Amino acid sequence: MSQSKCAKCGHSTFEMVENTPERSQFPVMFIQCAQCGAVIGVQPNENIPALLHFMKDMLVEMMQKAGLSTRYVEE
Repeated sequence: MSQSKCAKCGHSTFEMVENTPERSQFPVMFIQCAQCGAVIGVQPNENIPALLHFMKDMLVEMMQKAGLSTRYVEE
């Protein structure tokens, strides 16, 4: 399998760095070359699927405490 390389400097080591771009309210994770810092990708700072799963669990717990059916939430 071929190894990924930075398009700018040719190195093959990358890192994730948190940064808040100008005029943005939320930080993001830059995937960048560890040698020269060239950004090759961006992804949300949060693990969205894990956050949604946590929110669903909290909703189910609140609904159960209120005596409400959770059958549509737990599907």
